[in-house]
This record gives sequence, C-alpha cells and structure tokens, in this order.
Amino acid sequence: MGLHLRAAGARTSGTFACDSGWLCPVCAPRKGQERRDRMAEVFDHVKAFRDGQMVMCTLTVRHSRGQGLADLRKVVQAASRKARQGAPWARRKKQHGIFGVISAPEVTFSRSNGWHFHIHTALLLRGTGAEAQDLGEWFVRRYLEAIQAAGYSALLDGQDVSVIRSEEKLAEYISKGVGRTRDIAWEMAGQATKKARSNEGLHPFEILELASGDDGMKALWLEYAAAMKGVRSCVVSPAIAAALGIEADEDEERPGEEEPPEEQAAGYLRRDIWNTLMSRKRASTVLAALEDFGADRWADVERLALDLAGHAPETGEPARNSDACAIGMDGGRSGRRHQTTVELFRRRGRPHGDGSGARACRRFRPDVPPAAVAAGAGAGGGIVRQRPQPGPRGSA
Repeated sequence: MGLHLRAAGARTSGTFACDSGWLCPVCAPRKGQERRDRMAEVFDHVKAFRDGQMVMCTLTVRHSRGQGLADLRKVVQAASRKARQGAPWARRKKQHGIFGVISAPEVTFSRSNGWHFHIHTALLLRGTGAEAQDLGEWFVRRYLEAIQAAGYSALLDGQDVSVIRSEEKLAEYISKGVGRTRDIAWEMAGQATKKARSNEGLHPFEILELASGDDGMKALWLEYAAAMKGVRSCVVSPAIAAALGIEADEDEERPGEEEPPEEQAAGYLRRDIWNTLMSRKRASTVLAALEDFGADRWADVERLALDLAGHAPETGEPARNSDACAIGMDGGRSGRRHQTTVELFRRRGRPHGDGSGARACRRFRPDVPPAAVAAGAGAGGGIVRQRPQPGPRGSA
C-alpha cells in the first residue's frame, strides 16, 4: 500500500474504506473534505454565470431532552421537502430561475436540550443578490409552515439565510456544518489521551470518544448510528451537474478500495506491516512523520514504520533483538497535523522478551542514533525510565 503526501497532509492508498461520512472516524475526515471541495466547485461554477447566486438556508426545529434523533431528522427533512413542492414552489422556481438544491445535514447533542438536527440548504438560482435573499426568506417561511403542520414548532430567529458572495464566505459557512465533521474527526484521529470536554454541544464523534466507559454515551452513539444510516450530504444531482457542466455524484456511498491519488506515492509499505501499525494504533504516527519529514526522507519514515511494527529494517521480518514502542501526542496541532512526541524503546543485543533497557523521550529526529539519544537522556537531556526486570514466574 502507498503513502502519499499532499499540501493537505499525508494519506494512504490501496486500503479498503467503508466510506461512511457519518460513522467512521477514519473515513469521515476524507468525506468531509470531499464535501467541502464539492461545494466550492459548485460555487465556482455558479458564479461563472453573470447572474448566478447561491443562498444558504439553515433549517432547524425546537427540540428538548428526550426527543429521539430519528423523529427530529424525519420531521426536518419532510418539512424541507414539502417547502419545495406544490404550485408556490413551482412559481418561485420559474421566477428566480432555480436550477438546484443541495442539502447538508448536521447533528449535535447537549445534556440540556438533547439532540439538535438541522439542515444547511443551498438554493442555486439566476438573479440578483437581493432576489436570492428574498427567495431564501420565503423558503424559510414555507418551511416553518410545514413544521407547524406536522405538529412541531420552530422559531424564525432559529433559522438563517445568507447569500454567499465569495469563497471566503462559503468556507466560513460550511465550516460550521460540513467541515466540522472533518475537523473533529481529524482532531481525534490518533489521539493517545482523552481530553475532558463539556457535554454541551457535543459532536457525534465526541460522543463516540466518551462512549468508552460511559453507557449513556454509548446508547447515544448507537441511536445516532441508527438514525443517520443512509443519510446523504452535499449531493450534486444530475440536473445540477448538467446545468453547471460538472459531473454528478453517484447514487450512494459504497465501501470499497480507495482510489490511488494522482500524485506519486512517497513510498510503499507491505500490508502486513500496515495492519500491525493499525492494530498497535501507530499508523497516525507514521503519517505525521511523513508530513514532518517530507517525501524526500521516505527512508526515515520507513525505518520508523518498521520499528513501530517490530520489524527489522533490513528484511521487514519480525525483529527478535530489537523493538520499538511509542507514542504520545503532546498537543500543539494545526488542523489535521499533530506535532508528535515519539518515545522509542530499543533493546539491542538481548534475548527477545528481556525487559531491561532505557526509554528515552524526545522529539523524533531520525538523524540521531538511538545510542546517542539514550546517552543524552541519561545525562539529563531527556527522561529515562527503567523498565522493571521480569521476576521469577509466579512472583508478584
């Protein structure tokens, strides 16, 4: 399998992906970025028209603790659809030259108010900015009527209408919804320690993180997983694609092998080595190292990967006289990138399984020999912790 380096960060190819943008913390960052890129592409083509406009409407409903997410999702989606049906919508569609609608659902949770489901809806039309604003406000009123007819309530102040006039405005808007899944998942990916978080305004992946050891959060995650199954986001329909001269999206998200990116791979690792890194939760460290060192230092990245997988660099086979263990995340991140503190533990010249040796904590520098690291740590240049000697069998 290949490891690739782009401006956005390191990634892999040749791996099997479930492609779930809602439930998978591995696939969600990629799906979130794809959705952001897709919306930016649509906006660029809309603005290529002399009078092309995109107006964003955020639709929500009043909710309280105890209401099921599935029920809230159904009522909001049904009201959004109803607002785009019938003779009034047909007249507006003709009047404003509406040629497409793109929706992006978002979910959060709080202990005080329970589940919060809302939809960011982009209306694509031909006209002036004032006409786009007028259309958005009319659409929100139609939505509120549909919500009331369904036996629910929603406040006008709880909705939002915004005409998108620049890519910067679009990026600001979708970062609140489409991009947040990406950012939260990237923040959590590879994180070695949990951080205390407020239970107000939790993103689903934060619920997933808290579900370990918390039965209440586990139940919430399972409810979320069931409610969001099959929900799609930022779909470009064939009609929109035809109007803009771009490709339409596929009918559904399906699991499969990831397509290799266009750029040349920095290097390749055997699948069994990558699987070992994944099982040891060390894969994110290798990707972070590739981002830090660059593709031209692939040999250093490969050496680290083999060390972390417990394989000898010369053969790629499981090592008997050397070993390595890692890793702690020390914070200090920007977007997806993590500054990684690598903690290497090497045992050389001893039978496999002997626990003696020094553990030196340092910022990873492949140009520094392990012996020099251990010596520097022992001289006060780092932290050295002795691993306890194994006692006789049966001893405490």
